[in-house]
Amino acid sequence: MSEEKELQEIPPKPIETTDNEPEKKRPSRLLPFLQGVQRYSSYTFSAFLTLHGVSVVAMPLISPEVGNYTVNFTGSVYQEQLIEPFLVYGALGAHVASGIVLRLRSTYLYYKQHDRLPKRPSNLAISGYMIGPLVLGHILATRWMPVWELGDSSIINLDFIAHTLHKLPISTSIALITLVGGVSYHVINGWRRWLGAHSSKAAFRGCIAIAASTIAGAISIIRINSLPENFGWVANQFDQVLRSLYIPV
Repeated sequence: MSEEKELQEIPPKPIETTDNEPEKKRPSRLLPFLQGVQRYSSYTFSAFLTLHGVSVVAMPLISPEVGNYTVNFTGSVYQEQLIEPFLVYGALGAHVASGIVLRLRSTYLYYKQHDRLPKRPSNLAISGYMIGPLVLGHILATRWMPVWELGDSSIINLDFIAHTLHKLPISTSIALITLVGGVSYHVINGWRRWLGAHSSKAAFRGCIAIAASTIAGAISIIRINSLPENFGWVANQFDQVLRSLYIPV
């Protein structure tokens, strides 16, 4: 018998699966969505933070008067009714909320796999949790409470910061320097993470940038404190805002 006759064609048959075989889980779409929200919201908020940082940290190094002019100018840009909810509050809220959900998810999965909680979050996450109350307090003092008490926040500028420094020099200085240093640490290291800059050289440059930003903030606070004390109607308006925050004046 020849080889051609020995080889017989077998008709194809479908592969039968039993009900006992586990179904493959589809990859969750929630994880990449949350990661994208956290990443791109930080891009948006960084645009606002750049404008604000130039106004309150960089420009007062030249002079407090130049800083005041810049604060008033940039405030008229990002406090627009159609810009502020998205550029500031929307981006910040999306970044914080997505970060918290991602942290809870990773903690749950770790506990499910290892039957214990993870040791601690990353330094970047911890810095975000630490500056959260400071950022919220800053927004309350300079934006929300002036709007609530005075009807708008148009008079809130570096004069208000100077007024608070004159009333409560130590606590205000500590809060502002901690805010500048904490935000600098979180933002600079966050951008290092997005850019994949994990080398020792990049880490060293990041430390230099954080230190420079914090020192610049401290010098700016000294310069702002040199502004003359406010009296009369303006001072009463400032005191009204501070009292609404339960700050003794």
